Amino acid sequence: MTEEAKRILIASESPLLTTSSSQQTRRLARHLANQGHEVFCMAFNHQGQDFFHPEGWIMTAGGSNFGGAPLNGVGGVTVLDRELNRIQPNVVYTDLPLWAVSPLVKACNQFKIPLVSYITQRGLPISRKWIELLSMIHTPVFQTPATYAGFEDLVKRYNSKGTAVIQEHKTPFLDRYAEEKIAVIPFTADNRFTKLPKDEIKEIKTNMGLPDWDYTFISVGRNQNHRQYPRLLEAFRKLVFENNKEEGNYGLIIHSGNPQDTDGQGFNLISLVEQMGLAKHVAFSDQSCNMLEGLSVDDMCKLYNIADCFVSASSSFSKETTLKEALACGLPVIVPDSHISTEHKKLERVKIATQILGRDEILYNIVDESALSTAMAQHIISSKKFKPKIQDNDFMCEGLEEVLLNAIEQPHPNGNNSVIPQ
Repeated sequence: MTEEAKRILIASESPLLTTSSSQQTRRLARHLANQGHEVFCMAFNHQGQDFFHPEGWIMTAGGSNFGGAPLNGVGGVTVLDRELNRIQPNVVYTDLPLWAVSPLVKACNQFKIPLVSYITQRGLPISRKWIELLSMIHTPVFQTPATYAGFEDLVKRYNSKGTAVIQEHKTPFLDRYAEEKIAVIPFTADNRFTKLPKDEIKEIKTNMGLPDWDYTFISVGRNQNHRQYPRLLEAFRKLVFENNKEEGNYGLIIHSGNPQDTDGQGFNLISLVEQMGLAKHVAFSDQSCNMLEGLSVDDMCKLYNIADCFVSASSSFSKETTLKEALACGLPVIVPDSHISTEHKKLERVKIATQILGRDEILYNIVDESALSTAMAQHIISSKKFKPKIQDNDFMCEGLEEVLLNAIEQPHPNGNNSVIPQ
């Protein structure tokens, strides 16, 4: 390594998988390695030996329980303790959700290694149960302005002089954020997501054997409850059968990773399609029912390009990944408006009416199926794609690299406190 190069440990889902979070990890690892840093990817679903990847980074095992599993099976030294002591990184990066990051925060603070946590909270506001954990992360970074706004609201209510009604809920742990500047680095789509030439798109459609639909929608996202696929299918059914005097020749491609819901997290979409009489109008892109076995970036780019419009009924977009990928491929996007960041609203989308029900600091969004169906019909009439902005630089990875390097020389604002609630 050069004098400026650092040893960086990325703790996340395996970069060899095809999920969006895995591909994001791989992009960052590849970028950091290209900048001359020594990069380790500690994947919590990799249990094998270390190996060097041709892209320039090293895969290492993180063990179960997000690295918190004890080596002796009972207590004491954990897998994270062993790996941090063995690798001796200058800084650690993670994009794990808040509910999974406690063992990493504790281990990094014990070893006095700065942890940069790229936070993508699904749903707003952020629950106050994460107050102490958030205060003990060395350097939090937020992926969307909407998520950061939720965090600011949390700090306003629960710092030592906050507006929370119950005094016992207030904590001085959050006072650091009154002065501390927190970075917001939005997700940017991989540069390989781009609008393809018409001849190439026509060839892809032919090779896939899709019906010759007049207009094609695409929806991308894991088959989980909050994606509200039944409501999307119901809105699409209205479009096909009710909004027209005769059956409309429209199609919907669903890329969900597990359309039969073999793990019980979502819905049996194949059965729903049959029940709604949509078999001729819906196609599933999935190769299997293993949600970790998906499509490559190049194949996903082709999938977006053969569609005319992206649509989703999801009640939350923690990363807005698929939205920005679709936009990069030139697709208009139809999504519920309540979870779209301010930055994203500049990109011309349709707002879908939602009902918001506040319950115990969680927002539940129930998509209005008729409004969604109407918006889809309007996009068919306008039938306009737009020219996407071409980005040569990977601004997300460049921004994260800057934060990682800045964190290395900074002491922990709370004195490396490692007492994390279990």
